Amino acid sequence: MSEPDSGSLVEPKPIDAAHWFRMGVAAKRRNPAARWVIEVVVIVAAVFVLALLVQQFIVKRNVSEAGSVSEPGSGSVAEPKPIDAADESGVAVAAKRRNPAARWVIEVVVIVAAAFVLALLVQQFVVKPFAIPSPSMEPTLVQGDRVLVNRLVYHFRSPRRGDIIVFHPPGRPGSDPFIKRVVGVGGDTIAVHDGLLYVNGVPRDEPFIKEHPIVGEFPETVIAQGYVWAMGDNRNNSGDSRVLGPVSEKAIMGEAFGVYWPLGRIRGL
Repeated sequence: MSEPDSGSLVEPKPIDAAHWFRMGVAAKRRNPAARWVIEVVVIVAAVFVLALLVQQFIVKRNVSEAGSVSEPGSGSVAEPKPIDAADESGVAVAAKRRNPAARWVIEVVVIVAAAFVLALLVQQFVVKPFAIPSPSMEPTLVQGDRVLVNRLVYHFRSPRRGDIIVFHPPGRPGSDPFIKRVVGVGGDTIAVHDGLLYVNGVPRDEPFIKEHPIVGEFPETVIAQGYVWAMGDNRNNSGDSRVLGPVSEKAIMGEAFGVYWPLGRIRGL
């Protein structure tokens, strides 16, 4: 058997609607930082457009239907002034009130800043996208798939057998995260014998793995509490807990719950 694939994850490249401009693509592929910047810009742009649509078609309509809120007798509704954290005073405020363009620029800056912060918070604490760079989870996940990872779920429950998790691999500081399937949890006994995975002495029926039988033997191992045993669905080409050992629950970033790209493979996991 060849060297098993680690199954490490990478930050996703931005989705191509057609073809990226040639030079931009080359720079983006060589530079992970550029990839991250582009991804954040796309998210910020999406939130910004959504904010403008809400302002244009929902907020304004509601104000209009409720009646004019401007000076009596004017019969019109003005663009809202930006909310000031302190008292509106001074030359800058006076200029802003006299200059609709300045007002609009300030609103746009505030919306973009809020969208940027929101995008970062969502990725950091709620849902984070990852790209699959290797075949270690085939056929469930193939190279080029992009998955969404729920970063909140394990704050409310423990990992379960069958969960597809993203985690920091033990003994490999600085490595990209790995993605594997949980096959055993704390207190379980794991073994590979005669081409089958055994959990607590019972052979597992695993129709989702790439091929049978599983090559090689692995002796019975008891998983300590607070740890899980993770293996790739491509069992014969996966660097997983058979190599790394058990994975601490504290090292788990979240659970992969869906494929969002390519369009033809959109589905839940």
